[in-house]
Amino acid sequence: MKEMMSELKISLAKEDMLRRIFLIEISDENFAEILKISNDFDEISKNHKLLSDIKNTINTKNTDETRYEYNRLFVGPRRPKAVPYESTYFDYKNMFGTQTMDVRAYYQSVGLKIDSELFDKIPDDHIGYEFQFLYYLSYLALDKLNENELDAVYEILELKAEFINAHPSKWFDKFTQAITNESSFEIFCSLASFLNEYLQNEINKLKKILAKNK
Repeated sequence: MKEMMSELKISLAKEDMLRRIFLIEISDENFAEILKISNDFDEISKNHKLLSDIKNTINTKNTDETRYEYNRLFVGPRRPKAVPYESTYFDYKNMFGTQTMDVRAYYQSVGLKIDSELFDKIPDDHIGYEFQFLYYLSYLALDKLNENELDAVYEILELKAEFINAHPSKWFDKFTQAITNESSFEIFCSLASFLNEYLQNEINKLKKILAKNK
């Protein structure tokens, strides 16, 4: 149980960092908070190049240029070079496709909903929202583990594994490839690498934890 708690805390920290990257504007303050969160990573992830690139961005006062590149890649005003919405990787013209509605159903299954002001304006399958959901599931699992409700922990982690298999694992590779194809900024190439490593590590971690419940 101690090992599971440690692993869930690491997942929570990584998902917290990634949701912040995609939901909060790039700034020195946001980057500083991200570096603080990374103290809860495992030792290998603490040494990931993404974190040194973030530190370097702050130290060289390159945050504004990084924010411009972030907007070019993920926001606009022109079509983003690395579109952060799952549906667009299956239907180029449709940002509210089948994937969006399926993701919405997952959120609703645990009582989550996009803010009313953004509902039906920003698709639920934005990568930042998907990480918000993953973060919430890790938080719930940790809460139930602290209460020693192991059946509830495994149920939550089953849902998390199911969601990752149905959604992130189907499009993160396309998204990260778009990043590396379109950007020469080291920080974003490192972000693509971190995303890929997070996904594979999380898949392996969940398989290992859930296998113990069989």
